[in-house]
This record gives sequence, C-alpha cells and structure tokens, in this order.
Amino acid sequence: MRGNNFTVARVQARSGLFFFWENGPKDMRASIIMVIHIQKLELIRLSKVEMTNMCMIHDRSTGKVLMQDRIKSWKGLSFPGGHVEDGESIIDSTIREIKEETGLTIADLELCGIVNWYNDVTGDKYLVFSYRTETFSGQLLEQTEEGRLLWVDKSELPSLPLAEGLKGRLPMFLDKAYSEGFGVWNEHRKSEMKWQ
Repeated sequence: MRGNNFTVARVQARSGLFFFWENGPKDMRASIIMVIHIQKLELIRLSKVEMTNMCMIHDRSTGKVLMQDRIKSWKGLSFPGGHVEDGESIIDSTIREIKEETGLTIADLELCGIVNWYNDVTGDKYLVFSYRTETFSGQLLEQTEEGRLLWVDKSELPSLPLAEGLKGRLPMFLDKAYSEGFGVWNEHRKSEMKWQ
C-alpha cells in the first residue's frame, strides 16, 4: 500500500495537487485518484485538423481558367475555394464556397489531389482538397471581399503572380501529375513540399 500511495502523491505533485496521505479510507483514495485523472486530461492538447478546398474551373470553349486575385489571406492569384464546415461533405463544401466566392454553380468535380501540411510542433494538420471541373453555370461576380475574379489562359499560369505555393501545385491541377503534396511546418520553419 505504501508504494501505491507514493506513486499517487508524486503524480499529484506533478499535476499541481499537493494532497498527501497514508493508508487513508478507500473512498478518499479513489476520489483523489479520480481528481488526478481529470486533472491530467485537462492538460492534453488535441491536434487540430483544418480542412479546405480549392477548385480550378476550366472553360473548354476559351481554354481559360477562373482565378481569384486574393487580397486578404494567401495573397496573389489562386483558384477559388474555402473551408469545409462541420457536418458538410468535402464536395458539398467546394460547391458552396465556389458559389459564394464566384456566383457560379459547379458540378462534376474531379479530385486532382490533396495538399497535406503537418505541424511537427503542435501536431496540427492543414489539408487542401483540390478539384477541377469544366461544368459550371450562372453569372460570374466581378469581385467579392476575397478579391477580384478573372479568366486567364491556362498557358499563362506559370508566369502570373500566383499565391505562394500555387505554382508547385499546377501540375496536379492541369496534368494530374501527382495526387498528394506533403510538407512539414511550424512557426520557425517550413519544409519543401514533397510531391507524389
């Protein structure tokens, strides 16, 4: 019994509780052990997973793709997209975000690949599900709070002022050259993206 008491007391001290006892009533020991377990659970930080989407809309009749000149976060030219909300499928979230950001209704989405960032300090993950489609309808908005919308020729994409990292993703969107990009980051560094 003495060994068990010592172990519990040591754990208590580490978690900020300073109850010490020796051969106390069984109920008291059980209650204090329960407090220790609850205290330890509060210290656990769950990693966060942020899921986003992006879609390249291609107008086959003109050979152009729709770009958004972003002015808020991730500045520069990019394909439109946004966040996946709780209780929403990834495809439904992409259709919704494109409607909100462009005014267009899209269908027949084709998954090009996934960009997968992992934070090696916090354990957080940031995923971008990347789609393309040639099926769209509706009236294109000129601009939203995210930025101006414009059609550009596919062949011009590599020479445009793209948002950071988008140039490396172009082969995934245009040619389906790979299906995943994986990178590691934290507040001090960001690794090169590994494409496969």
